[in-house]
Amino acid sequence: MIHMRNKLPPFSFRVALAVLTIISFGLMGLSPSYVPDQSWFAGGFRGVAGRGTYGFGVPEARSVESETEPRGSVHGSLLDESDVPVRGIEVELIPADKTKDLQWAGTHHEWADKHGEYTFGNVEEGEYFLAVHKDDAPDEAHPFATAYYPGTADDGKAEHIFVAGSARTELHPLRLRRVETVTIDVHVIWDDGTPVERSNLLFHNLNYPDQAVIGDAAPGIVAGRGQFTIPKGFEYYARAVVNCDSGAQIESRESRPVQQFKIGYGSFPQELTFVIPGSPCKLWTPPSR
Repeated sequence: MIHMRNKLPPFSFRVALAVLTIISFGLMGLSPSYVPDQSWFAGGFRGVAGRGTYGFGVPEARSVESETEPRGSVHGSLLDESDVPVRGIEVELIPADKTKDLQWAGTHHEWADKHGEYTFGNVEEGEYFLAVHKDDAPDEAHPFATAYYPGTADDGKAEHIFVAGSARTELHPLRLRRVETVTIDVHVIWDDGTPVERSNLLFHNLNYPDQAVIGDAAPGIVAGRGQFTIPKGFEYYARAVVNCDSGAQIESRESRPVQQFKIGYGSFPQELTFVIPGSPCKLWTPPSR
């Protein structure tokens, strides 16, 4: 960090100024006890302008670095029900005293490392709660139910975490509940029944309206056939999309109708067919780099 400091005048100039000042005071008949503080001769100015012994003080050299409040940190780990570390999943540290946009803006985000550990640094002093999959639905890569520290699915029962000063807060391991998944066969076809050469799937979990699509990804389907793995116990709606090359622009076509279904623990659809409206088109291909 760069510090900027006031420059001092040459030493010879300071000495001459001091001598002239003392002589002037002597001519005015002032008592020696009123001689101004001369400690600034050595290199540091004492006092600020208007606050010297006779009101001619020079500003003290100060750093322009602003003082900041001390920041703390929070450290913990994620385990599954078999005490195996859970890696690569996002953890959120959420302000407990804020709501809506203020809470969203004040939330800290970190990812669990290969040991399932996470660390939030530079955390403002305050009260927080910690969550996994608060707004993101469980998916194939991370099939875990929403959990709040120390281990509840209810945010009203979450334990508040206090961050004070520059202290490091150590949390007990948070155990995540693994959700059972199912794999569904997927078919994507044109109106005339021919398979779509290239398409993408858009699956939404209705329990997580703040997430655009499950896993924040649109998996590709090639030659009209593929599979998609999703957790049981949720209601979904899904569609397929293709991008047609219309020359000057890209035309996106989505399957109709949007399919809404529930993946229960008993019965569920074994396969889904998505129909893209219109006749087959020339598919848009991203430019090569």
